[in-house]
Amino acid sequence: MTMNAAVQDDPTAFVHEGDDPHSFMHLLEQGAPWQPGRLRYHHGYELHLITAPHECAYIGDEVHRFAPGSVVLIGPSLPHNLVFMRTQGNGAVGAMHGSLLLRFSDEPMRRGMEFFPELRKAHALLERARRGVAFTGLGELVARRFQGVKAQGGLARLSEFAALLHELTQSTDYRTLSSQPSRTSAAGASSAHIYRALDHIQANYTQALTLAEVSAFARVTPSAFSRHFRKVTGRTFTEFLVGLRVAEAGRLLLCTRKQVSSICYEVGFNNISNFNRHFRRLKGMTPGRYRAHANSG
Repeated sequence: MTMNAAVQDDPTAFVHEGDDPHSFMHLLEQGAPWQPGRLRYHHGYELHLITAPHECAYIGDEVHRFAPGSVVLIGPSLPHNLVFMRTQGNGAVGAMHGSLLLRFSDEPMRRGMEFFPELRKAHALLERARRGVAFTGLGELVARRFQGVKAQGGLARLSEFAALLHELTQSTDYRTLSSQPSRTSAAGASSAHIYRALDHIQANYTQALTLAEVSAFARVTPSAFSRHFRKVTGRTFTEFLVGLRVAEAGRLLLCTRKQVSSICYEVGFNNISNFNRHFRRLKGMTPGRYRAHANSG
């Protein structure tokens, strides 16, 4: 499963039947509409209660395994794919929903912090979500809060959400999921062409992409592209491209039996030594050790 272009969500697709379409939060009992091989990103937050084992969940520049009962919070503009693959009766592999999902908007949370000091307690949590956060030991509690959000309306529903947010902020049993944070709209209106370029990079990062080619695609000069790209993503074009290739290599090492040399060329590197150097720098170990370490766990 090679990851293709990142797909920005249509917010209207996340309105649960019976929900107020103007509400800033929506509960999806059937999870998100995943597409195998496609990354998604959005301008709000997603809180997932994992209900099925995820062997290869792709979040930012990392690949993770999640057991049922895990709780995952994903922030704005962080590319991810949590599609759950299940073998069907005829031997085919199909994409299934593997989580319950509560989605809430970013802007109301930020504006609320200006007026309600109590809400500022969640600021650190929301900042961590830009890298993705996984919580352990909160599965049953989050399930109860999800049911409360579903059953209640008006201020009672908001109260359930506030209690859930409080419990997440109090948890100390968590880990971040991506080595690089997402960037929201830090570059203002100038970020539009960068997000267009990001989709192009996500679709073609296994190819021999160059800064000149991608900046031409974005219809800006290479110097302007480099400046705005780093402002939006926090990384240079080369760092971002290498990060995508190493993340995909990590996924292939975990999820396939392909040889390291085959994976090297498949994800876009042109020689083994270059691949090994970047992989060790970003993952802290060689590709072979990375595969062995994951399998031993």
